Amino acid sequence: MKKLAIAAIVAAVLATATSAAALYRTRDLSSPNTNSPSSTPPASSAGLVEVPDLTNTNLFQAGATLIAVQLKFKFTHAPSDTVAKNSVISQNPAATTPVAVGTVIELTVSDGPT
Repeated sequence: MKKLAIAAIVAAVLATATSAAALYRTRDLSSPNTNSPSSTPPASSAGLVEVPDLTNTNLFQAGATLIAVQLKFKFTHAPSDTVAKNSVISQNPAATTPVAVGTVIELTVSDGPT
């Protein structure tokens, strides 16, 4: 029974690491300036989607949500006394904004308290 529990823990750790690696690879590194506004492709080149509300969402879940609606993301970290570590503090563009498929959404993610 103990070996089964250890195997389950190892499988969970590997699944988490694989998911984290996949999200890491989807970051937008095309712009060296992480504080620049996102560039939105022209609406005529693709359909529009509504930006989901990601505030207070874990970074990994936020990334998965954006990928599911065909949006890209990049993130920066900032300290926060009110938002849990690795959760989204803010986003740009704001939630419910219609954007073209493939738009880069900028997320500010909490490093926890200073």
